[in-house]
Amino acid sequence: HVFLNGLYWGVYYLHERPDDDWAGAHLSGEAVEYDWIKEGTVRSGNNNPASHPTAPGAWNVVQDIELQGLDESDVYAGRPAWDVLQDYVDVSDYIDYLILNFWAQNSDWPQRNWMATGHARLSASFADANPGLQFRFPSWAGEATLGWAGITIVGDPFYDRTPLRSDYD
Repeated sequence: HVFLNGLYWGVYYLHERPDDDWAGAHLSGEAVEYDWIKEGTVRSGNNNPASHPTAPGAWNVVQDIELQGLDESDVYAGRPAWDVLQDYVDVSDYIDYLILNFWAQNSDWPQRNWMATGHARLSASFADANPGLQFRFPSWAGEATLGWAGITIVGDPFYDRTPLRSDYD
């Protein structure tokens, strides 16, 4: 409920859902040009298989690369797999996203409540692929952080993903 100078202005929801509409409104391009991923599933955009001859879905290519492996010797489409993955994922953004969720001890993640958007096309056509595509991972549903609802995160084997270990090889 919002009151300004004593006047009631109604009910407002102050948190935006970082989907394809959000990406089109806040980033370059139109919503139809974006692929929106929620919890690993393409919710909007190109969901063609990675093997599609003319318009593979970018997120499916990312998953295909990961399934085939990311070791130094792994190759995808004739190039080192890690290099190809970096064409599809903004790795620096992903690292920031991971640090935020690990540091805040987000107990509602990673099993759910994560999203990614990628400017996959330069028009509505799936065949009009954007060569500068990189998926980014906006923070979403972070209310279950920093000891939310009395949950003791530290030391809990399900929630604590940062245990101190002395047995590293």
